[in-house]
Amino acid sequence: MTPTPRLTCAMLAAALTLAVGSALATPVPLSGEDPNAPYAVTPGSAPDLAQASFLSKLTSSSVLTEDFQDKGLGTGALTGLFGGLSNSSLAVVGGLSTGSVTDQQVEGGTVTGRFSTSPGCTADADGAGCNWWVASGSFTIAFGRQVSAFGFFGTDIGDFDGTLSISLIDDGVVLETLSVLGGNAAGVASTETSTSLLFYGFTDQTQSYDTIRFNITQRGTTTDWLGFDDMIIGDLATTNGVPEPTTLALVALSLAGLAASRRKTQG
Repeated sequence: MTPTPRLTCAMLAAALTLAVGSALATPVPLSGEDPNAPYAVTPGSAPDLAQASFLSKLTSSSVLTEDFQDKGLGTGALTGLFGGLSNSSLAVVGGLSTGSVTDQQVEGGTVTGRFSTSPGCTADADGAGCNWWVASGSFTIAFGRQVSAFGFFGTDIGDFDGTLSISLIDDGVVLETLSVLGGNAAGVASTETSTSLLFYGFTDQTQSYDTIRFNITQRGTTTDWLGFDDMIIGDLATTNGVPEPTTLALVALSLAGLAASRRKTQG
C-alpha cells in the first residue's frame, strides 16, 4: 500500500523529532575503575580498556596529553599544558583550594595511594621521578582551544568520602556538570580503597568546551586528597561516513517540505 501524503508527513515528522533529539545530545561519559590497582595501569584492566575505548573515538591527530612530567614539583599554577598548547593553564579555585605537582607516593611516612599513570613509571616511594597532579580542592583546566572530548586517570578518589564532579564550560558558562565518583553521605564508609584507579572521559557530538572545572567536595572529617594524571583532549572522529545529527535533521526538514509541497500540488 502506498503511504498517503498525510501518513508520509507524519513519518517524516517522527524522523525529524528523532534527528533533532540526537542533535541535542548531551555529553556521553565513559569510565572504568580498578579498586585495587598495583600503583600502575594494568594492561587489560577496566581503566586501561576504558582509556583505549575513549581514544578509539577520537581523531588521532587531535589527541594531546598532559602527563605533568615537565612540570616543576610543588607548582600550584601551570601554563603550557598539553605539550605547550598556547593559552592552556591549570589554576586552583578559591583561596581554600590546594593542589600541586608531586611525585610522592609516601608522605610523612604514610603511603598516599596516589601514583603516576604514565607508561614506564613504576611503584616507588618517591615516584621514580614520575609526576602527577594532586589536589584536595577544586581547580580548572583551560585548554587553549575548543575540545569535544576529555579524559583523565584519577587515583585514590573517594576513600575518605570526598566527591568529584566536572563542570564543562564554554565562554565562562557552565553548560553541563557530570558526576565522576564519590557521593557517600558523611560518616558512611566508602567502598573505594586508597589505591583505586579510575579512567574517566566524555565525548560530545554537538558541543565543544574551552574549560573544565574539577569540583572536589570534602564530606568527611578527614581531608580527601585526589591524584590526577595523563589528561587527554581531542576531537571526535567521523564514523563510517554516517551523517552528523544536525545533517540528519536538515535532511528530514527537506523531505518534510517536499512532501508538503507535493500534497499541496495534488490537492
